[in-house]
Amino acid sequence: METKFANRVALVTGSGRGIGAAVAQRLGAEGATVAVADLSAENAEQTAQSIRDAGGKAQSYRVDVSSAADVAQLVSAVEADHGLITLAVTAAGIIKTFNFVDLPADAWDRTMNVNLKGTFLVFQAVARRMV
Repeated sequence: METKFANRVALVTGSGRGIGAAVAQRLGAEGATVAVADLSAENAEQTAQSIRDAGGKAQSYRVDVSSAADVAQLVSAVEADHGLITLAVTAAGIIKTFNFVDLPADAWDRTMNVNLKGTFLVFQAVARRMV
């Protein structure tokens, strides 16, 4: 196992599957302790288990990144469990496919809340502690 990120705590949102899971697995393979965070607790645990099975360190967390309260609770929990978060990757994202003229405003709002606001909330919460 490589140790490029030894003694680093990495928070990866949207890491229950897809790109986020791949990033989390790579960070784990390179020595980081990975906080695997996803809206699906089951998917997050599967990714965390795959990191542990490969000899890495990981713990799963459920989070709705569009919720400031959820994000604050996540960051506090990760730090209580593993120490200061030193790496953060926001891979949480959703896509709703509609013709533009048929796109419901609530689908637009949910997409913006997860994809944009979620990134803002996570980085802001982590950066406050890094400062």
